[in-house]
Formats: sequence, C-alpha cells, structure tokens
Amino acid sequence: MPHRTWRRCRRHCARYWRISVMREETDTAPLDLPADLTAVYPWQEDIWQQWQARCNTDAVPHAVLLSGDAGIGKAHLALSMAAHLLCSDREHAPCGQCPECRFLQAGTHADFHYLQPGGDSKWIRIDQIREVIDALNLTAQRGRYKVAILAPADSLNTAAANALLKTLEEPSADTVLFLVSARPARLPATIRSRCQQLALATPQRAAALAWLATQAESATLDAREREQLLDLAAGAPLRALALAREGGLAARVAAFEAFAGLARGKGISPVSVAAEWGKEGLDTALFWLYGWVHDLILLRQLGGDIAAPALRNRDLAGALQGLANPLDLKALHDWLGRIRGARRFVSSSVNAGTVVEDLLLDWVKVSAPHRR
Repeated sequence: MPHRTWRRCRRHCARYWRISVMREETDTAPLDLPADLTAVYPWQEDIWQQWQARCNTDAVPHAVLLSGDAGIGKAHLALSMAAHLLCSDREHAPCGQCPECRFLQAGTHADFHYLQPGGDSKWIRIDQIREVIDALNLTAQRGRYKVAILAPADSLNTAAANALLKTLEEPSADTVLFLVSARPARLPATIRSRCQQLALATPQRAAALAWLATQAESATLDAREREQLLDLAAGAPLRALALAREGGLAARVAAFEAFAGLARGKGISPVSVAAEWGKEGLDTALFWLYGWVHDLILLRQLGGDIAAPALRNRDLAGALQGLANPLDLKALHDWLGRIRGARRFVSSSVNAGTVVEDLLLDWVKVSAPHRR
C-alpha cells in the first residue's frame, strides 16, 4: 500500500515546479523533487539550524504546522525537514548520497508520503487520509521514521480533518506529520493545537531581491523589474519568481487596462472581462483585485502620494491615483472586504468566472463617480 500511495501521489505532484506558486504555493509540492534537498532558501537558515539541533537531540515533535504567506517556501522547507529525518547519515543529514536520500529523491521512499488534493479536486478527501494513516500505522520499512506531508493542509475536507485528528491524538510510534498552510485559520482549532506551530516570516526585502537576482527566470530582468515583481507578490520571493516565469507583469497590465476601462465606462463588459480573468484562475484574479484596491485605498488616505513605499503596484501608481480621486473610501473598504471574503471560493467547486463577475459588477458600482 505505501508504494501504491507513492505512485499515485507522484503522478499528482509531478507538475509542482511548473505550477505558479501564486496559485499555491497553493503549497503543493514536488515529487519531482528539487535537485538539492540538502539546501533550504537563504531566509530559512535559522529555522533550519534549529530543526537540525532538535533532530540531533531526538526532540522531534510528532506533528509540525508550517504556516506563513504564500510563496515563501514552506513546502520546500517541509521536504528538507522530512529528508533530514529519513537520511541514514545522522551526522550529515540530509546527505543526499545515502540510499534513503536517493529513494526520497526518486520519489520511491516507502516511509514517506505526500498528500495533496487529488486529480481535479480541490480537497484532500477522507479516503486519501485513511490510506496514508494505514501506511503510517505499519512498522517503518526502511529506517527510523515514517513521515507524511499534507499540503495545503487547509484543503482537508471535514471528514478528512476528523480522521486526521484521531491520528494526531494517538500518533503511531516514530511518525512525524508536516502540515503546510498559507491559511492555517481554516484548519480546525483541535488540529492546530496538536501541532508544533512554526510560523515562517516573509523574508526581508533585500534578501528576497538578492535571491531573485540569482534565479534564471528573473536574473535577466533589470533591478526595477525585479522590485516590481516583489511588490506585486507582497514580498514573497517564490510568488515573484512565478510571476517572472509566466510573464506576470504583462498579463497584469492588460488586466488593469480592462479594470480601468470598466471604471470609466469605455463600453467594456464585466461579463467578458470576468471570463478572461477566470482563465487565469480565481486566485490570480483576486490577487490582482486585492492589490489594486489596496493601493486605491492607500492613495485616498495619503492624499495621492504615488511615492508611498507601501504601494504594491508602483508602476501603476499614476493611473491608480487618477482612479482613486473621486471614489468613496468607505465603499472601497467594503469592496476590499468582499474581495477578501471571496478567497473562500478558491478551494471550492464554484466557477471562478462567476465569482470574478460578481466582484467586477461591484466595481462598476463603486467606480460610478467616474461616469457622472
């Protein structure tokens, strides 16, 4: 059963490094594993050293909840932590050379399980949880620990969460669970309370920009463009890298032109715009809208200061200022709340275009002062 679980998880997960972390980090992670599981991102070094010290003293918790903003590398860190536990070279773990590391790298380690929504589903289902629990209840086949990663853990449906809770309450020997989530509040409090919680901070701006400058997809951009990407990603470097990989700057500018056109009544249909944005995915559309409305509110509050460092869309600051001037601040705040609330549909079967269409119809109302 563990091998069947692995093969299915590997098929579902193999596309991870090609998926936008912005839709993420759905937090889904590879089983086409990174080339080097012995390395973590530069901004994770302190946490990594603390984890190594805990492992060396056998003070390993049975469950760890890694939380933090999307796009900062939580899933990668969980994989490296798991590799450390499974490696047979205790002095240099993870060594990347021993049979355990090689099996893990190949996606065939019998004591490692990676669980995420299967197929087209947006949920981790109870049958998936039960199969992994059955495997974890067996004696370790290769080494000391049995390890499972759930990412994103907040995609557990109710039945799956209840099944997991029983395992957290009575964990089998030498079993370690890693739960990865950018939205830990969506997890039941009973699950959160039974995990060692590890909240990861978004890296410092200088560190994130320095890392982006070393990556192939963003190294060819000039410094100003890398800064724009990082601003758009709210400081999350992996999300910024995904934007660079997907031509995110150009797609966002085109989307903003439609957004501004709706406000100024240029004969653009909210329905057609929603249909186009829906193709990008609900998470992407909400990301755009949230950033623009955030900046509209900020510009209204600061009297149109387009040099404000907190602006997320600095390259669009002038255009946003022109949109912000006549708008009602309370109406913008209310609409921002509805955009934030729409995130609950990201992990649901609700049609993305329908959600975006409703929000754009709201924008037509909020922006009515432009058409009077």
